[in-house]
Amino acid sequence: MKPKRQLRERLRDLTDFRNHWRYKKLVEQLRNLPAQFTQVMYGLPTIKLDELVDGHEVPEAPIMDDLCLPNHAEPPGHND
Repeated sequence: MKPKRQLRERLRDLTDFRNHWRYKKLVEQLRNLPAQFTQVMYGLPTIKLDELVDGHEVPEAPIMDDLCLPNHAEPPGHND
């Protein structure tokens, strides 16, 4: 069993508490709290695909034209 440290030693370790993994985890959780709250309160319900379509629909073939072009193939100055 480890001997108990003196109060002075424990307080000295607390001066660098921002680098402790528990503190960092707490900060991360608090940072995500507003997004989690919004998702719970205003999030859309989960539905299955069968609720949207009857299941007899056949998907269209993918468009293969200009498949190898980068995401933004528009000329400069194009404004969406």
